[in-house]
Amino acid sequence: MKRVFTLMAALCLSSASLYAQSDDAGRLGFSAGLQSNQLFRGLPASETPVVVGDVNIALDQAQHLKLGAVGAMAFTDDETGYQYREINYYLNYAVGGFSVGFWDVLTPDLFNGEGSIARTWNYKQETTGHRLEIRASYVISEQTPLKIFVSPAFYGNDRYVDGVKDNGEFKYKQRWSTYVELSYPVISGKAINLGLFCGMGLGLAGESHMYGNGKNDFDFTNVGFTVSKGLRLSEAYTLPVSATLSWNPSLDGVRAQVAATIF
Repeated sequence: MKRVFTLMAALCLSSASLYAQSDDAGRLGFSAGLQSNQLFRGLPASETPVVVGDVNIALDQAQHLKLGAVGAMAFTDDETGYQYREINYYLNYAVGGFSVGFWDVLTPDLFNGEGSIARTWNYKQETTGHRLEIRASYVISEQTPLKIFVSPAFYGNDRYVDGVKDNGEFKYKQRWSTYVELSYPVISGKAINLGLFCGMGLGLAGESHMYGNGKNDFDFTNVGFTVSKGLRLSEAYTLPVSATLSWNPSLDGVRAQVAATIF
């Protein structure tokens, strides 16, 4: 994992140098939003209201390559006394309808798969609370705006027990949990828009995956729709709001979410 740290440090220094050499503040991006809860690919990450922020910097003049971080935190504890927090680092390249990114996902203070608290700087394969994954998407065309999204987890906190070591400790292997989603904007560019989505979880290692009930290597895990509109608060400001209804057939669960993008 030293190579990962070296790469991240080099990218940070490179982005700082690029920004220092440019008078174009448009390379910096920042957005924030409020959500009634946090849903992650059909899983309820937080049942209490959440604030989400994204800060990034474009590493090239055309702003195709971006380095950034996404943070989220619940306003209050849930019924078990746990307050949801999450921090993600990413490097993403997007051009036209194609996008591919490397993501480092961590939920601090949450137990990892081995019952230990997920530590920020622990990247050891068998004990880290970090999950490294690729996120790639492709929109077929403007005429056929079907979006295909694929995200395999390839390192870290997505493991299964694969025997016992000589010292009595468990051995772990990666499950390669992979999320695949098809989404389609049925109504777009109108006062009220509607989008449909269908997400599936796969365990590419032949075991279960992280998005379902832990019994199968394939499940439908996130099926639903999102309705969105712009709420005009003044002549100068319109607040984007949305409502999502998501079913996870594997967990026999359903969740609703209301969200607003502040800026």
